[in-house]
Parts: sequence; C-alpha cells; structure tokens
Amino acid sequence: MRFTIVYASATGHTEDIAERLNTLLPDSELKDLDRIDFTKELEEAEALICCTPTWNTGSDLKRSGTTWDEHIDNISQLALKDKPIAIVGLGDSAAFSKYFCDAMEELYRSFQSAGGRMIGHVSVDICLISLN
Repeated sequence: MRFTIVYASATGHTEDIAERLNTLLPDSELKDLDRIDFTKELEEAEALICCTPTWNTGSDLKRSGTTWDEHIDNISQLALKDKPIAIVGLGDSAAFSKYFCDAMEELYRSFQSAGGRMIGHVSVDICLISLN
C-alpha cells in the first residue's frame, strides 16, 4: 500500500514528524497541505496519513491552527469510501493536557464521515497513562 503523507504545520514540528514518517515508509509521498490541489490529491491517493498539530487549544472548532482548519468542513464531501486513512496528531500534554491532540479528533471524524476506513487506533488507556 502506498501512503500519501499530508501535513500542515504551525511551527515546523508536524512537518518534521511527517518527514520522519516518509523516511520510515518506503514508497510513501510527502505533501504539504499548503501546496496541493486538496480534492484531487486526497481523492487520488491510495492511502493517507494526515498529520496535524493542535494549536487552537480550548477552541470548540478548527483546533489545528493550520490550513487543515480551512478544509475541515469540506473533507466530508470527498470521495474517500474505504480508503485507508490514519491521523497523526501532535500536542503538548504537559501544558495542555485537557486539550491534548484535539485537532486529531476533528480530522478523524471528518475523514470517517467521507467514508474513509480509519486505521491505526491507539488505546485511550495509553493516552491516559501519558497524562499522569
């Protein structure tokens, strides 16, 4: 399976993680969300890994603080039925534990509503351990 890794970054940390994933996954493609044809690139990808920070901590919506926020409402309209999709979220659990990786949830729900087959789940128990 060939992954297209799409990222948007506020400070460069998310870009760094996306680049590291690209190195680890043979045959993957790395794409900056700010430099792609959004609909075409996402619909034509065989599988997606979408990387986002959580920057707008405490906000109810559009919590990434990146270009993902401009596209979040349009994702559900994409033709992504059964496409494997993973979401990678970055956040600061020490300073913002209450809002840790909130933007990840927004992307997850949006891609799921577009018919994407969400892959790569992590147990909530593991997340809670890291917060304590």
